[in-house]
Amino acid sequence: MSRLDDIKNRNNSILEEKPKELALEVTDKFEVLKYMANKIATKVNGHEVILKGGAALMDRILTFNPWLSRVTTDLDLYVATEEVYCYIFNNILDILNDNELGLKFSISEHRGRRGTGEGFKFSVENKIGITQTFGIDMQVGQLGVINITPGVNINLDEYDNYTMLADKITVVCSRKIFRRIKDIYDIYVLSMLQDYKMEVLVQTIKGKRPEFLESKRIMFRPDTMAELEHAYDKFTGIVNKPKFETVYNVSSNFVSPIYYGIDDGNICKIWRKGGSAWL
Repeated sequence: MSRLDDIKNRNNSILEEKPKELALEVTDKFEVLKYMANKIATKVNGHEVILKGGAALMDRILTFNPWLSRVTTDLDLYVATEEVYCYIFNNILDILNDNELGLKFSISEHRGRRGTGEGFKFSVENKIGITQTFGIDMQVGQLGVINITPGVNINLDEYDNYTMLADKITVVCSRKIFRRIKDIYDIYVLSMLQDYKMEVLVQTIKGKRPEFLESKRIMFRPDTMAELEHAYDKFTGIVNKPKFETVYNVSSNFVSPIYYGIDDGNICKIWRKGGSAWL
């Protein structure tokens, strides 16, 4: 039995033993995000708006192995042109409220434009009067060095796994890790979704996140371990939350050799889906 099969079997048994409220919450919230993304996709060229972040990751996880999913309530969008950006910004309520699901969207918060980004929070009321909060964050500009892939259940292009890893690896090696502990978990999950070539991952990181090479490698410092574990223990919304030690060890085994590979020039390595080390 492979390591991935073992994880699946353990997590399936947990799902059978514990209430499934959180699993249902993940699915229900993703259905709203999927609806929001697909409504936007009907109004714009699908190649001009790229989905990234947690919703893009959940789009893959809920198809591949939902027992690894986590709650997310935001769409993170990269918009290619100012024209498309302004169209979405000026028409967002008309776009979202033109629906057959009986959902009523109203803006509860508008985070004004800072640099290239802007965001909304929405109160979303369903047919029976239950209100939940969802968000959209938009960034406009040239897409730069990224790789994209078609969405699985969403009709927008999405960051591919290499591009998501470039962002998340850079975060966990910086002080941002303490407010984005979810990125350690996401690296753990991404390591199970496909095989990876270190050479391709390094090229993606250098092209998209060159600051990685100058990072403080916070994730690997012994004096940060207790703080990281505390942040992880407080993090909620993972359907079958593994122990911190499990998540940290897999993520560390995935990230740390990238530094050594860059340093010694040996990046001709492969990570097998669900593995525990670069080969």
